[in-house]
Parts: sequence; structure tokens; C-alpha cells
Amino acid sequence: MTLFWSLVKIYFLIFILRLGLLYLIEYLMNKFKLVLIKYFKKRNKQLIKTDNRIKLIRNLRLELQVENLSFRLTPYLPYLSRYREKQEIGLIINQKNSFIEMIKDYGYMLSPLRLINIVIIIVILEFNGVSLLMYLQQLFSWLITHPGDLRNALLAIPSTVALLLILSSWFSISRKGMLARAKGKVNLEDFENIVKFHKKNRMLLSDISTEGFNNITKVLGYRKRLITTFGKDSKEFDDTCNQLYDFLKNIPKIKELDTFVQEHDQYKDLYPFIFIGNRHLVFQKMQSIYMERDSHSTRLNKLEKIFCTKEKFKNIIKNLKKYYSKNFEDHLDNHIIGVLKEAVLIQEYLNRIHPQFYKRYSLFSVLSFITNKDK
Repeated sequence: MTLFWSLVKIYFLIFILRLGLLYLIEYLMNKFKLVLIKYFKKRNKQLIKTDNRIKLIRNLRLELQVENLSFRLTPYLPYLSRYREKQEIGLIINQKNSFIEMIKDYGYMLSPLRLINIVIIIVILEFNGVSLLMYLQQLFSWLITHPGDLRNALLAIPSTVALLLILSSWFSISRKGMLARAKGKVNLEDFENIVKFHKKNRMLLSDISTEGFNNITKVLGYRKRLITTFGKDSKEFDDTCNQLYDFLKNIPKIKELDTFVQEHDQYKDLYPFIFIGNRHLVFQKMQSIYMERDSHSTRLNKLEKIFCTKEKFKNIIKNLKKYYSKNFEDHLDNHIIGVLKEAVLIQEYLNRIHPQFYKRYSLFSVLSFITNKDK
């Protein structure tokens, strides 16, 4: 009993040390991420001023990949939410007991069934002179020297399987079993609708991107002329703007996409393929593009801004002239860099979502053939 309690104490001590180390890693990773973001921001400004489009796009892609790597490596440990400072009724009603939530989170992390905790337990036992590997070797040796007992144990397997089948059949006809099957069927239908949503969303977004990237190319081409003519001759600046507007196009399919997403909002799950390993920061960032916060930050406005539609870019120039005339160049460059960053993000989403509709899973195909289920 004394050995047991000493093992528990050591286990908790190692857990606390590991938790502290993870918090330290999280803190350092976030600090390092801020340094990198500042570097990429400065580098983007330099590249757009020299009109080096290839290096600018490469830098934006690299920035996205670094952010994704940081997202994957940073632990993001549970923390206690602080709703007390906010008085919104919805937040107060939905507020959970912080202590219970903390017990749930750290109780899961302490679970001896987790692989890393199993390794820690084995190491602790080894240091205390209790070798689990030795016990496993002794068990294996005993099974080799007592084949009769092993044969009797194997003979008991069919009866055990039969018992499990009886129990599962009893569960399947019970109310809980019927409820479980019904929920499974509903979840399957919902997931099929989510996949259909992404297929349509991908097609619309791909068509929009083709026209939108042409708009962005025209804006980049006129950037220097807009900057050089601004503040010198208002007529020359207006003429330059009008020439640019003649090249820019409004994209009707953005409205079609917005309507489609609005009608299928319940299936707008931007993490549909995460369970097969397609986990990327791009899905989380796409969520922020599709989320509508207020009347000034609608999905329609954000997409028109990203793809530089004629009417939206007219409003952008109008606002820059009105509110940012003293530093027009900096704000125009910031706007274009932001547009390019979102365009790179959308293209990365399309690159990652497109293969999912054509990828074949060999194991699933074999099982479908054996069970005669639809693929």
C-alpha cells in the first residue's frame, strides 16, 4: 500500500511538471509566432513596394504555412473562461461551472489509459523496481510451457463471442438501441449534407476565384499609378481610377454563393475532413470569412472585398480618399496585402478540399464489396 501511494505521488508530480512544461512551450510558441508575424508583415510591405509579385505571393504562402505549423505544435492547454466581466444574458445563462470544467479537462489528461500516461506509469514502475516487461515475459513463457491451458482458453472464445452477440442483439432491440440507431442514421444524413455543401461551395468558390484573381491582378497593375497621381492632380487620379474601374468586374456568383451558404447554414461545417487527417489552419480561417458578425462584416461584403469587385473597390478608394488622405499609400498597400492574403487562403482551401471528392479509399472499397454495401 505504501508503494502504491508513493507511485501516485510521483505520478502527480510528473504530471504537474509536464503541465508546466507544456504551458511554457505554449507561451514561447505564441511569443515566437508574434515575432514571425511582425517579420512577415514588414517583408510583405517591402515586396509590394518593389512590385515583386512572385516573391510576395511566396511570402504570403510561407506565412500561412508557418502559422499552420505553429497552430499544430502549440499545445493550447485548457484555461478558465472569464465571463464575470461581461454582463450579456446569453453568456451568463450559458456560463459553466469553471471548477467542474477544469476537473473534466485535467481528469482526461490524467487518465492512466492515455498512451503517454501509460509510458509514464511504466517508467515510474521500472524506477521503483517493478518491471512490467518482466511480468509480460513470464506470462509469455508460461503460455509456451502450458499449451493445454492456452488451448482451453482459445476454446472459450466462440462461446464468449456468442454471448457478446446475444447481448448486442438484446441492446439493439431495446429503446436505447433504437435511439442509438436513429441517431446514427440522422448523423449520417447530416454528414452527407455537409459533404454536398462542400462540393457545391467548392464549385462556386472556384468559379468566383477565376474572375476575382483577374480583378486583383488589375488592381496590382494600377497600384503605382494610383499612388503617384494621388494628391498631385485630382483629375488625373480620377481618370486613373475610372480606367481601373473599366477593367474590374462585378461577380454575380458571389451573391449566389452567399445565398447558397445562407440557405444551407446548418451544414456549413468547415471541419468535415479533419477526422481523416486533413487538419489545417485554413479551415479555421475560412470559418472567419464565412461568419457574419454584424451588418458591416457580412459574408457578401467580405467576399466582394477579397475579390476586388468594381463597386466594392470604388467604395474602398472613396474611403481612402476621405479618411486616409495623409497616408494613402500605406493604407492602400495594407488593403492589397490583406486581399492577397485572403486570396492565398481561399486557394489553399480549394487545393485541400478538391482531392477529397476524388480520393478513393482502398480498404473501404474492399469492405463495401464484401458486405455488399453501397460505396
